[in-house]
Amino acid sequence: MAIELRHLLEETSHMPIRPAAGEGGLDHLVFWAHIIEGPEAVPYLESGELAITTGAAMSENVSERLPAFVEEVYKRDAAGILINIGPFIREIPQPVLDFCNANEFPLFTFPWEIHISELMQIFCFALARDKQRGSETIGAMKSAILFPEQKELYTVALSQADFQADWNYAAIVICLPDGYDEKQLSLLSLRLDNYLQHNHRNSIAFSLEDELVVVVGNMEEKKLPSFVEIIRSFLSSFYSSLSYTIGVGQLMPSVQNISKSYSQARQIATLHAQDRIRPDLIFYSDMGIYKLLMCIDDEDVLREYYDQTIRPLMDYDEKNNINLTQVVDSYLTHNGSVNEVAQELYLHRNTINYRIKRAEEVLQMNLSHHDARFRLRMGFLIRDMLRQE
Repeated sequence: MAIELRHLLEETSHMPIRPAAGEGGLDHLVFWAHIIEGPEAVPYLESGELAITTGAAMSENVSERLPAFVEEVYKRDAAGILINIGPFIREIPQPVLDFCNANEFPLFTFPWEIHISELMQIFCFALARDKQRGSETIGAMKSAILFPEQKELYTVALSQADFQADWNYAAIVICLPDGYDEKQLSLLSLRLDNYLQHNHRNSIAFSLEDELVVVVGNMEEKKLPSFVEIIRSFLSSFYSSLSYTIGVGQLMPSVQNISKSYSQARQIATLHAQDRIRPDLIFYSDMGIYKLLMCIDDEDVLREYYDQTIRPLMDYDEKNNINLTQVVDSYLTHNGSVNEVAQELYLHRNTINYRIKRAEEVLQMNLSHHDARFRLRMGFLIRDMLRQE
């Protein structure tokens, strides 16, 4: 796990550590802290580490050597740098400040009286604590989703992380576009988790396979929409070009029901990814008749209904290279208006009438009857559900 730099530095709020430049990068994630005393040690710096230096190895010509040193630390993708103001570095040269501001690379200063060992102890303890909390809690939350019947895998661990068993819980699933690799997804989940911790502490974000999952507990149903907007705001602010679909499961009583909420959220997000439902339908509570279909655990029941309704049209279209399925779907959507179907599909109304008649023959149904239309509409909804595979 990792902590945003701004929040890690809150651990030292009792110390005179001052921002000097690059405050636009305070959202950088810190994975560890590392003491770097000279250019020769910079290659050992890892991405996301916080560099700390007294400049002991640059005591001569520091005004000339420090700019190059800070630039090299920046190139290593460090989270930021803390510079000790003392006998080795008495002030920060202006070129260093300009570089950090231009690149939003956070630079902080601290006085000689603060021992680096004390800073390292504070930072590393906070990061280790966060890492332990994150790995154990995420592992338990994944177990609650994947193995809900095996309570011993998650109830104790979640309780120790202050996710109480008798709270209500909702899962939120975010489906990302193809090509968003595991490393990118992991970084996104870390950033989102840090962001949410300072908006609603009883929540956690993590990656599960190729999805981003958020679980929130101890929340009133009326506040869930605003919580989802916080997630949307984060994604828009930090990943403005990211396309995604989102689904929100039902608030369920007790930790044992997280799996049900997750399943609902995942189905909704997947339906959106396939552009099968209206963009505004993201909450399970708003899903209408889809809720009934989501509750059917036996997929064979859904397939049998699909085979008896829509499947004959699909097979006929494939065999004859025609679009009866699309015409019937549009016909049902427009409540039997041939003119509206013709306008949508850019076909002559006589063509629509002919294909509706042909579809009735294939299906052995009269599409002017309400019962037939209802059966087919259910068939199309089930087709959408089965397309999630």
